[in-house]
Amino acid sequence: MKSEAIRLLHLEDSLRDAELIWDLLDRSGLGYSVVHAPDPSTFEVELKKDEFDVILCDNNLNGYSAFKAIQLVRTVTPVTPVLIVSGSLGEEEAVRGLQIGATDYLLKGRLERLVPAIRRAINERDEKRRRKQAEDELRRNEERMRLALAATNDAVWDYDLTTWRLAVNQAFTSTLGAPPEREPRQWWLDRTHPDDRDTVDESLQRAVANGDERWAANYRFLRPDGRWAHLQNRAFLSKDAQGRVVRVIGAIQDVTPSIDAENERRALEEQLRQSQKMEAIGTLAGGIAHDFNNILGIILTNGEIGRGSLDEDASDVAGANLCFDEILVATERARELVRQILTFSRRTEVQRTVLQATDVVDECMRLMRSSLPAMVSLDVRLPRHCPRILGNATQLHQVIVNLCTNAWHALPESGGKINVVVDDIFFDRPQTFSDRQIPSGGYVRISVTDNGHGM
Repeated sequence: MKSEAIRLLHLEDSLRDAELIWDLLDRSGLGYSVVHAPDPSTFEVELKKDEFDVILCDNNLNGYSAFKAIQLVRTVTPVTPVLIVSGSLGEEEAVRGLQIGATDYLLKGRLERLVPAIRRAINERDEKRRRKQAEDELRRNEERMRLALAATNDAVWDYDLTTWRLAVNQAFTSTLGAPPEREPRQWWLDRTHPDDRDTVDESLQRAVANGDERWAANYRFLRPDGRWAHLQNRAFLSKDAQGRVVRVIGAIQDVTPSIDAENERRALEEQLRQSQKMEAIGTLAGGIAHDFNNILGIILTNGEIGRGSLDEDASDVAGANLCFDEILVATERARELVRQILTFSRRTEVQRTVLQATDVVDECMRLMRSSLPAMVSLDVRLPRHCPRILGNATQLHQVIVNLCTNAWHALPESGGKINVVVDDIFFDRPQTFSDRQIPSGGYVRISVTDNGHGM
């Protein structure tokens, strides 16, 4: 025997015929080793025990045919070649053997083809193994690609320029619709926004013609639901051995602003417009306030002069002084309102002073009593002693008047009652009112209630 190279399993019940074949292989210079199986049971054991490069099989072994051996081989080791070597084999049987998986068949009286047949069978087996490995790797890559495409939300596409076919993933069809099997370019152009169509098409054609490695474009595309999607399309260009672009593989992201984002943008724009309006109103109010303040200055000055010019011996000097006092108080209140307008227009700061809340409430109530209808009762409860507060009298005045006015509007036409109470309270721990945290400590509380039906 030669040194081991090609491993043979030889099913042959005639030792003489087997030795004739081995001698032929020795003389051909073919490096091989052989395991002889003189009967089917030995053949089956050896086949399952070891791996062989080629199997030689006689056709008729006392009821066990080569066809059974081939079927067993194809079950145990599908790619191992089987050569039928028989003393007599009809054409019909030879064809049947090839149909069920034999690689070749030879007659024992004409073995000059045996060595070439063995070499060719091994080459075919190796080629089958390479193809199977490549197919398995391709299937694994396709499966990895399928899982990757399923995991991404991007619309992925593969355009073959040699067949003009477009392959897409599920995300593509869900977002942009299903392209036709043929002429996808026209489908794509028809749905690209007219203002973007020529620019995007020309840029892709130029990238293909120049042999660029990458291409990218932003454009609008018509969704199946009739809305325009804003797309970011990025692709790699694949070339053949001659450097020609043959495939374009890309991914598309839908960057269309969401409804929430669009609403937020519109809200910000509206907020900006309102801010600009308020700035304009503040500028106008500031100008008016300055002019009004000048008029009040004249009224206040003349009021003081008029009161000082009264004759103390006049019969109604007390009544005249009272009228002048009311004029001066109202004028001072008007000047405070002017300061509020200037504060609104951001031309002055709010001035806070130490004041008595009961005095402000009492002044407000005198104004309200003269304004309310006769059928509305105003009940005011002020404490004899009340802590002073730090605040702005005009702002506090406005708040109290607004609360009382709202209470009046909530009363029925037949009349009702408004209660105004001032008291001091103490919080031993922080309190929360209308989502605002109030620290612990002493406070002055002003309450306005009514018995109306509500706003």
